[in-house]
Amino acid sequence: MTLLKGRPEIHHSDQGVQYAAKEYVELLEKHEVQISMADVGRPDQNGYAERAIRTIKEEEWSYWSTGALGV
Repeated sequence: MTLLKGRPEIHHSDQGVQYAAKEYVELLEKHEVQISMADVGRPDQNGYAERAIRTIKEEEWSYWSTGALGV
């Protein structure tokens, strides 16, 4: 999570141990981020978020790989 670039309102994840870790949850709570987790055994609940992130990554890669900034 990138709190250096701004605080998200909601953090949605699956039930992964890294997202349920005490320290991670405390960090989210400290920054007043609402925690949202998909139900156990329901991977379909995370599909929209996974697809959105994939699209963002693909667009970013395309942008940088075409030399859009002239670099």
